[in-house]
Amino acid sequence: MGFCCRAASSGLGACQAKYNLEDPRQLAAFLKYADIRLVRTKYLYELRSQSKLLPRRQEADEWGLVSHEEVSEWAAGTRDAMMISISHAWETREHPDPCGDQLSRLVDCLSLYEAAYYSEIWVFYDYVSLFQFERRTSAEEESFRRSMSHMHVLYAHDCNWTFRLEALTPDDVWDAALQNSEHLVMVYDVESGSVQGRPLGELVPNRVHYRGRGWCKAEVEWSSCRSRSDQNQCIDAGQSKRGVESAKARAARVSRAPLQGKVPMAPEVFEEDMKNAAFTHRDDAAEVQKLQWEIFHQKVSECEEALLANLPKGEVSQLARALKHYEKLKVLRLRNIEVGDEEGEEFAQALGLNRTITELKLKIIESSGAQCGALWNEPMTDMEILIKKSYQRGPALANALKANESITTVNLEGDVMGAEGCEALADALTINRTIANIGLAYNYFEDEGCKAIAGALKTNRSIARIDLNWNRIGPRGSQALADALMVNRAITSINLRSNNIGDEGCEALADALKTNTTIRSINLEMNGIGAQGGKAVAEALKSNDSIANIQLERNSIEEELRKEIEEALKIRRAATHSTESERDRVDATKIYAWTGKVRIKGLASQLKTNSSITTLNLRIGNIAGEDWEAVAGALKINRGITAVDLVGSYIGDEGWKALANALRVNRIITSIFVDRSVVGDESCKELAEALKTNTAITSIGLGHTHIGPQGGKALADALMVNRTITSINLRSNNIGAEGCKALADALKINHTIESINVGENGVSELELASFPYSVRRRLEGLTPGPWLLSPLCLQPCLWLLHSAAALSCLPAATSTPPQQRN
Repeated sequence: MGFCCRAASSGLGACQAKYNLEDPRQLAAFLKYADIRLVRTKYLYELRSQSKLLPRRQEADEWGLVSHEEVSEWAAGTRDAMMISISHAWETREHPDPCGDQLSRLVDCLSLYEAAYYSEIWVFYDYVSLFQFERRTSAEEESFRRSMSHMHVLYAHDCNWTFRLEALTPDDVWDAALQNSEHLVMVYDVESGSVQGRPLGELVPNRVHYRGRGWCKAEVEWSSCRSRSDQNQCIDAGQSKRGVESAKARAARVSRAPLQGKVPMAPEVFEEDMKNAAFTHRDDAAEVQKLQWEIFHQKVSECEEALLANLPKGEVSQLARALKHYEKLKVLRLRNIEVGDEEGEEFAQALGLNRTITELKLKIIESSGAQCGALWNEPMTDMEILIKKSYQRGPALANALKANESITTVNLEGDVMGAEGCEALADALTINRTIANIGLAYNYFEDEGCKAIAGALKTNRSIARIDLNWNRIGPRGSQALADALMVNRAITSINLRSNNIGDEGCEALADALKTNTTIRSINLEMNGIGAQGGKAVAEALKSNDSIANIQLERNSIEEELRKEIEEALKIRRAATHSTESERDRVDATKIYAWTGKVRIKGLASQLKTNSSITTLNLRIGNIAGEDWEAVAGALKINRGITAVDLVGSYIGDEGWKALANALRVNRIITSIFVDRSVVGDESCKELAEALKTNTAITSIGLGHTHIGPQGGKALADALMVNRTITSINLRSNNIGAEGCKALADALKINHTIESINVGENGVSELELASFPYSVRRRLEGLTPGPWLLSPLCLQPCLWLLHSAAALSCLPAATSTPPQQRN
């Protein structure tokens, strides 16, 4: 908001009317009551294309403004629209964007949103949406007064979004406009009583940064009070130029979105923060603080479901202090958060005292080694810190679960928990009697972690659904689970997708199903199960008449046997109607105030000409094959995107062919991440062929993508030719010694590669002992061999051998070895 669009006596507290901040009809009513007009994106596009600046509301073209009737249709659910309030700085007293830089950044962003969604997009931008100085009629003045008295509605309502333009116009652009005598800013001239063009140098500048302005601070905090933090976004982050960075640093930066999320700030903290904020009218400060107190308690005390995402360190501590104010909170989802050990304990203590939350979901980002090494002297993730603290030092997450008597759902999905974390969690689950649903997907805690969880399931009587997919539990972990299922009578659904259990593990689980009568659904997809395991399942179904759903897709079971199993299950489903599976569940967090229906083809079309976007993130689950072809077509032409993030996406064979073809011609993309996607050998071969001619890509993420020996060999062949790739992540695949040796052979002649992570591929250093150390050191994650030593390790051993030989020639009395030199 600007510092001059409001009069000195703006009347913030003049009107006592209150608006519900969740009901779309109330938002529409306020816009009509205050005669606030939203702006169509097409109008903004036209202004930029004609090199025009934003006009005042009084001069704005009528066709470019959304009517109150249209807003009413949206509120009634008969029109699909996304409503966005723009928070920005006024860069001069007379005009907020005198160089058109804000308009340009805004159009770059909005054009992508409009292309990606079927919804219309309507924008609130104060200079165009509100009547500006000078307001000549009583109706205009009344409209402005009503708008200012309830301005928070536009930034705190759950049915609209806030886009923040935090960057000021770059100095070079500003200076160029100052020197350009033809650059005139259309502003209201008091003397003539009309709008006239004036040089930028004649206007009163305000170059105070965004975060130092009182009204901007207020808008940030109002927007943070929504139940979904991702509806409050800075859309021009990362505008500053970066220096030269290594491939690893670039990969680390690109692989995760910047953490800019915020939780609501308690009013007393906000009051302290506002002391140094800049206001054009200092009297506004007290009213803003009073309004913040009212908004905070109105929103927070009534909130029943909250999704807080992309939180940097410090925000979880802020949430811990605010949690007591969430008097009705039932569902709390914290997604992609960074948390230190102290604030982790602080949050856990607050959670232990909470008696309203019934569903908790935590997804912690993977920390850098430098951040966590100081705490534990080893690389680890923040979630491990939380859980280990609970296990070793007292009150953190696991202890919170012991004490909490209201939480029924816990989701700890993410690559963040080791075997020790499982032990802490299992300890809590032996005590907790309220958790009914628990998600532990993508934790990779392997058989040892699974054994700990299985031990808890032997006594736990509350957990009904458990998600263990992508944890590499193997046959031994499956055996531990089978032992637990022999006695457990509470679990009804278990997801074991992609765990490498094989025939041996499948047989153990099948034996358990012969006696277990409570399980209704089990997911065994992508587990390397063959004929032997399939026969065991078919045999179990002869004695088990309670299970109705077994998912066995993407295994090696013969078609005839698989059909036999499916026919048996169809009969049961028809009788019991028990068809629920994990992937059929509707995530409540996907329900928005607008439909949010995505159109990938529209986005792809926009990307063909938009060069301002540098990172493309499509972590969207299922995208149709023809949509991937559209994306690939855009990447062939786009000249701005340098990083592509497809982590967790289902791409399919046709999609991979299209993407590989795009990479053959694209010379801009330097990083591509497809970890946790189903790639497999055939698609990997397509990618490898593209890499033989691609000369731009330096970093590739292929971890947990089901690549086998043939895929590893194909990549090795590509590396014989490619001389630009510096790092590849192949962790947690099945390339084995055969594929790993092929990669090692490639590294003999390829000296560009800095590292290939081949951890958790069933290969030890001993199996590569014949390769030079200069090759082995670049293959990260190998299991250490008992007799394989690096040259650095051999040095003291050689000294000992030489010393022993020398000592054998000396008298016993003088057999003290000399001091070792460094």
